Amino acid sequence: HKPFDLDGHEVHISASIGIAIYPGDGESIDELLRHADIAMYQVKNAGRNALCFFDPNMQAEVNARAALEAGMRDALLKSQFMLYYQPQVDAQGRPVGAECLLRWQHPEMGRVPPNDFIPVAEDSGLILPIGEWVLTEALNQLRRWDDAGLPDDERWLRRQWYVTAARGGEARARLLDHLVAPVLDSQAAAAPPLLAALMVER
Repeated sequence: HKPFDLDGHEVHISASIGIAIYPGDGESIDELLRHADIAMYQVKNAGRNALCFFDPNMQAEVNARAALEAGMRDALLKSQFMLYYQPQVDAQGRPVGAECLLRWQHPEMGRVPPNDFIPVAEDSGLILPIGEWVLTEALNQLRRWDDAGLPDDERWLRRQWYVTAARGGEARARLLDHLVAPVLDSQAAAAPPLLAALMVER
């Protein structure tokens, strides 16, 4: 952990090390390197600057994660994601907004909890196409409600729109500007013209 001098500059370095041992962790160079790499990422996920020996359970976790990622790609193509809408009310019980909850109904695994698949979606980049689907589907539902004719006291659906992907743990908000702009453009004819779109993962 001690710094060293590099051409007059004080440099600090750390190492994340994964270890795989022959022959228990693999009998070929490729297998040993792959398992050492898996162990190294376990170190990185745990905070870095340490070492970790490969464990067969790590491979099972990698396989499960890969299957989950492939399943989400398939879910986007086969419309396996669903949205549930939960009204939000003020202290007087008047509706002031709506929370849109993302759910995944897998044909074999059944209902997959959001805190299982959303972190994988974030890490793999799938959160962007999933977020686009959520916004598109939510806005389509908003238009269907509007076309059906909402009472005057429910026009909040056209004034403010929040899209939420439910996730266990603390709430973290991320404004997706590149998604919000086309959403606003697509609803430019709505009255009043203000439409807020916020993706919240929690």
